Amino acid sequence: MPLFGFGAAVQTLVGNNLGAKKFHLAKLYGFETVKVATIFTIIIGVVFISIPQYVLLIITNDWGIIEMAKPALRIAGITQIFYATGVVLANALQAAGRTVFVMIAEMVTNLLIFVPLAYFLGVVLDLGLTGAWMALPGYIIIYSIAIFIRFNSKNWNTNIPINLEN
Repeated sequence: MPLFGFGAAVQTLVGNNLGAKKFHLAKLYGFETVKVATIFTIIIGVVFISIPQYVLLIITNDWGIIEMAKPALRIAGITQIFYATGVVLANALQAAGRTVFVMIAEMVTNLLIFVPLAYFLGVVLDLGLTGAWMALPGYIIIYSIAIFIRFNSKNWNTNIPINLEN
């Protein structure tokens, strides 16, 4: 959830600078926000990996559920570092009017990679909950790469698909 706060912040920073025609500064703010968010997610990831049972105790005191959920939380901990890039830069792209690209990237990676892979690992290979969660890193990494490539492209911020002149 805190990553969405970083996302809201980067939307403001990027949007204001694009409006002021400071394209280089908008891009710089996008990447700098990713750095700060990544530091945050590394810390969260270390907590999720090293003491998942204590994190889970916040929401349940059923040790059966905690033992079942520990591997999933560890997988989520590993994935956190990549998630920062995807969420923050997706919000930066949205500030530049690239909402359709972000939507398509999310739909394709979620529906064509994450869901089938989670089903395959969890159900077909009978790896259960942990198997289904093992699909998360692949989805997050591919989504984040797609978002990063678009954000780092030459015209993500110069051909803004919004006409404010009329």
